[in-house]
Amino acid sequence: MRARVVTALLLAGLGGCSSKACEPTPPSIPSGCWSHPLASGDDPSCSSGSETEPNGDLVAANRVGDGSCSWQYFTGSVAADVDVFRADGAFCKATPTLQASLSTDQDDVRLCLFATCATGKTGLAHCSGTTSPSGQTAVANHMPEGILGCCRAGAGTLSVDVNCDSQYAPLGKPPEWHSYLVVDRVRDTGCTPYKIGYQF
Repeated sequence: MRARVVTALLLAGLGGCSSKACEPTPPSIPSGCWSHPLASGDDPSCSSGSETEPNGDLVAANRVGDGSCSWQYFTGSVAADVDVFRADGAFCKATPTLQASLSTDQDDVRLCLFATCATGKTGLAHCSGTTSPSGQTAVANHMPEGILGCCRAGAGTLSVDVNCDSQYAPLGKPPEWHSYLVVDRVRDTGCTPYKIGYQF
């Protein structure tokens, strides 16, 4: 008798699922220290546009044009790897705000914008961005190396306000920064293209 009850319960649990439960779950981005959940190295087979492999960490970052007051763009493709790009420069506005945009048709492609002052200490004042197609907001993160920034999943924009110690800047010049634009996928592994914009 007991075996029949257990079998009936198991069969009931294996029945159909509600349409909401069967939908793919949106990608999740925890705040705190940045990590790559798919834990893969560089992928030379998935590279396009401005991207050159290997570029999977800060040391191997692809250099793109220095930040300026007008938007600049570059393209690439990402699979189960990490693409890192570096843009340097000086803030063109009194308020040190770095902005970046991600264009992609996949909701799990993640864009992070990390920034560090070229001299002196760096402080993260604010992390914000447009809500992603899957309803997620931007979250503050930091690289294992300690560089502060902001991440989002899916198409949209990011905005990072950072503070630099002006006392350490060269005399008569605004503080300069190093920024890193990091792209990866947090759920899937197929090679997919993206377009990044940035403006400082």
